[in-house]
Amino acid sequence: MFVPECFPGVVSVNTGIPIAPFGWAGQVKYSYKLTKKTTLSFTAYKPREFAEANVNPADVTNAASLNAALPQLNLHLQFKGDKLLVGGQMEYGSVESYVKYEVAPNICTSNEAVNAITFMAYKKLPQKKWGLKHKLCLDKTQTIG
Repeated sequence: MFVPECFPGVVSVNTGIPIAPFGWAGQVKYSYKLTKKTTLSFTAYKPREFAEANVNPADVTNAASLNAALPQLNLHLQFKGDKLLVGGQMEYGSVESYVKYEVAPNICTSNEAVNAITFMAYKKLPQKKWGLKHKLCLDKTQTIG
């Protein structure tokens, strides 16, 4: 959801922190030019950089995102003209924890999932002496269990 052409201009080098921290993620990305100025991209990735809390100490730190059936999916449409940059993204993500409750004499497991869809739109109007950048995000999260 980070757009290099439309991030806030800052003096220091921590461009996205704490709003959009960067991390490593294995990914597959496909981009298609619809016109000379319009691009459609699809990305599938598995986040692995930031630790997620686990109930079971023996689990891998990011087990919730690694256990998800689908990777994070991102669809990005962008128009990049000389005097205007505008675009939008839609992202779907799911995390599925595997929690094991050991209560004698029973062992119970939970495979609840948290699914989220995020929509983001942005625009940039560059001018000679000033510029306008705007970004709007909407998020819908649902727990399925």
